[in-house]
This record gives sequence, structure tokens and C-alpha cells, in this order.
Amino acid sequence: MRQPDTNMGCCSIADCRPVQYRTIGDRYEIFLDDRFPGVLEPKWVPVPTQRILDHTPNPTGSAVACWEPHFGVRCFVRPTDS
Repeated sequence: MRQPDTNMGCCSIADCRPVQYRTIGDRYEIFLDDRFPGVLEPKWVPVPTQRILDHTPNPTGSAVACWEPHFGVRCFVRPTDS
């Protein structure tokens, strides 16, 4: 997976996890917990629009986010529409 705005890799696959998400108006938020590196307290965080991977196949059936403690959300893939 590559970041849409820079075409750089999202990170290591070890940094990506299935994630709960919600929409607030026209933006997404993801729920981070201790499964993500460096997250000590569970929290909802906004997903920057430029980090949403559109038209990316997602065979997992759930949303996936790649997160790094010093950078934040690297990539976000919505679940595949049913």
C-alpha cells in the first residue's frame, strides 16, 4: 500500500491493523488502542483526507489503518462495499 499524496509506502505491514472507524460529517475517525504501537490510552483520531486510499482492494472485510507513533495515520483503507 502506498500513501496517496506521496506515493511512499504506508509503513511496515506490522504497523497496519483492522480498525473500528466512524464518520463525522465528511471525514473519518479511527479508534486506536494498545494494539497500535505507542498508543497507551484508547482514543478516536481523525484520518487526514490525503491518507485515505481510494480504489484499493480490501479483502479483509474491515477497515484497515497504518499508524506510526511519531507520524500518526499513514494510510486508511475503508472496508470493501458489500
